Amino acid sequence: MSEVDKAFMERRESLLNKIDYAIGIVNNVIEHPEYIDLNENNLENMKGMLTDIEKEIKELI
Repeated sequence: MSEVDKAFMERRESLLNKIDYAIGIVNNVIEHPEYIDLNENNLENMKGMLTDIEKEIKELI
């Protein structure tokens, strides 16, 4: 496997981990809303994380 392929696979794995983490957060909000503090700061942090994931996906495509 070339270095370019290895770098791509590492980046892909990192992105998949971030997506999995984001899905976990959304599932927690849906399943246990009573335990989640959905203040503006937390929502902005979630939005920022999803925006970062979106940028990485666009860069990989």
